[in-house]
Amino acid sequence: MNGIHADAARGPRWRVFLLICVVGAIIYSPIMNADFSCDDICFIAWAKYAGPLDYLRRFTPAEGEMMYRPLYPAIWALSYRLWGGHASLLHIQLVAVHILIAWLLFLIALRLGRNGPFAAAAALLFVSSPLSVETVAWLNGVDDEHCLLLYLCALLSFIKIDDRPSARRGMLALSLVLGALALLVRESALSLPVTVLLCDILVIRPGKGTGVVPYLRERWRLYGVHFLLVFSFFAARCWMLGGM
Repeated sequence: MNGIHADAARGPRWRVFLLICVVGAIIYSPIMNADFSCDDICFIAWAKYAGPLDYLRRFTPAEGEMMYRPLYPAIWALSYRLWGGHASLLHIQLVAVHILIAWLLFLIALRLGRNGPFAAAAALLFVSSPLSVETVAWLNGVDDEHCLLLYLCALLSFIKIDDRPSARRGMLALSLVLGALALLVRESALSLPVTVLLCDILVIRPGKGTGVVPYLRERWRLYGVHFLLVFSFFAARCWMLGGM
């Protein structure tokens, strides 16, 4: 019986996924044949000639740099290795990442709210929102999209932390690793510990029927390691850049 219910649950999920793909493809179809723009050419040129040592040097930025995003150029380089200088394929990759983010939002909303139509509406609203057009259409927005992708994967890993007690440490480690990668792509991931804390206390805790104070006493270590991750990154960033 559990297998039958599981198969029944997978059916609507895949239909939602296909709907997200169709909506995303239709909305962003005009940009899939677009060329490079603005400073895209600079990143393509860097990716074309960069070697392994150049990637490592990004972890020690040059004097005067104001951002610490060592994995950002690596994403460009990997994309160039996959698709070469074909702008249309790079645009398709970015649209695919955007669609995958919408799918992750659906899965997270489904876990937190257990309401399929609401979760689907949230995902479709995200994938069709005009606020995302510049980030998706401009190839230089790969840091925003990939940071959010890793961010949501980290959050989903934390949400699943209680699914199997035997896998709890593994899911916690996965959440931290994905969070660290998101931070190295873009500083926007600094909010991850707060998101984890609020989701756990305000959404997950009520379903367990536990008071706030006992719940915090039981789970504070889970939050603490996420805050420690962010503080460690912030300290490393300040050290590398010579200030905030």
